[in-house]
Amino acid sequence: IEGVEEDVQLQAMYQLNLDYYQGFYLGKPCAIHHWTDSLNIETTVH
Repeated sequence: IEGVEEDVQLQAMYQLNLDYYQGFYLGKPCAIHHWTDSLNIETTVH
């Protein structure tokens, strides 16, 4: 499901037993280097 922006929407996803969803409630858009830094992984650009 696309567009989860509030807790009430996330709770509805849980009640529907949905496993995959995305939206600003779960994380705001960011540059790839910020995202990979948050995962503590190394990246190599070729």
